[in-house]
Amino acid sequence: MNKKQSLDIIVLSNTINDEIYRMNIDCINSLNDSEKGRHIINVLLIESNKQSKYFYPDNVQQIIPDENFNYNRFMNVGIRHSTADFVALCNNDILFSSGWFSEIVNFAAEHKNVLSFSPFDPANKYTVENYRIPNVYYGYGVRKEIAGWCIVVKREIFNIIGYCDETFDFYYVDDDYNMTLRKHALKHALITASCVKHLGGQVTKAVMKRESTAETSMCKTGDNWLNKNPKAMEGHKKFHKKWGSQRSIAMKNRFFKILSFLNKKCITNLVY
Repeated sequence: MNKKQSLDIIVLSNTINDEIYRMNIDCINSLNDSEKGRHIINVLLIESNKQSKYFYPDNVQQIIPDENFNYNRFMNVGIRHSTADFVALCNNDILFSSGWFSEIVNFAAEHKNVLSFSPFDPANKYTVENYRIPNVYYGYGVRKEIAGWCIVVKREIFNIIGYCDETFDFYYVDDDYNMTLRKHALKHALITASCVKHLGGQVTKAVMKRESTAETSMCKTGDNWLNKNPKAMEGHKKFHKKWGSQRSIAMKNRFFKILSFLNKKCITNLVY
């Protein structure tokens, strides 16, 4: 076991009823039980409901921003309030298993050049079968290596990539993070020994309800199915405006693999 580390875990929530409050409490209790004092863990709960009257354990700081919900902006509020060695960007629909953070800390201590990590959900339907073998997998696959519902980073990463891009208010935030890591030639590791359970879809359902965009029709874009609602389409357009067409992104990513193999980190910033 490495020395005790500190973790500020930023949890986004819209606590509009007792059901969501219970989900928050389950998330926080599982987090507090997961490490048993091995590390210092504090929760920054960024609350969307400005009329929220709910209360939380002592290690939870509830912050209610004045502005309307924007996923990345609210994450940035949490990041600016954080002071810990590690920062976790999380949804509120997660249950944490014993030692999940210790596994990331132990790996990070031996691989100091890695600044970004994801825990592993064995029930993740997007995870390929090979990931079930306990190991560490480097990559940038959204909903695969990069689990947007829980990303853990070393604090110094923000000195390199800056804060979350508030252009993205919900959809495509993990896709943008993926491209940002590539741009700065930063490795991301999926730690399969670090286990959590993602209840799945709770945040998305809440956002869709809040925005009243519950359309479920689908349109096909290349090989990807895109949920056709105004917010999703808006995020899709913003992503490609920032990073280029699907073909352009594919070419950049192929070039990135070559540069990574050659260890030419200084050039990747020009590519993206």
